[in-house]
Amino acid sequence: MNRKALEAYGISDIDELKGRKCYEVFYGNGFPCAMCSNEELTEGDQAAKLFKMNEE
Repeated sequence: MNRKALEAYGISDIDELKGRKCYEVFYGNGFPCAMCSNEELTEGDQAAKLFKMNEE
């Protein structure tokens, strides 16, 4: 996350995010979002498929 995103979510230090899931940080949920495509990601840093929010 960049500085502006941290400010928007009220996060003062990037270390607050370590080990947390995106749905915990952004939505305060204890479970993945319905549109989550994390299972389509591969091990490591390479994405197997990109998720597009407005794809028709």
